[in-house]
Amino acid sequence: MPASAGSPSTGPLRRALGWVERRPLLVLLVPALLALGAIAGLADIAGSERLDRAEHNIHPEWLVLCFFGELAAYAGYVLAVRDTAKVDNGLGDLPHYRDWIDPTGRAPMEPVVTAEDATRWP
Repeated sequence: MPASAGSPSTGPLRRALGWVERRPLLVLLVPALLALGAIAGLADIAGSERLDRAEHNIHPEWLVLCFFGELAAYAGYVLAVRDTAKVDNGLGDLPHYRDWIDPTGRAPMEPVVTAEDATRWP
């Protein structure tokens, strides 16, 4: 059934969201440009002599340590999401999956991992 002009599914916010979703490169570039602008603004406020002095006090070992800390955090995130998906029959118990109706009339999507699978290591 087509949505009427006043329905929330065709509102300006929904249309704007659809426009942005069709341009994934824009979603990456705009935040990157905003971050670069913030860096440039902060550098301008700090002044060049303070930045030169800070540049000579960089400790590469801390940068390497931070990089590996980020890798460890990402690995933990991946493992947590994987284990969270195993709880309560995976994604099948989330409301937007449980209430999902396939437009073709087939059975709703089955969970990828069942409760029995969650009790054993893959």
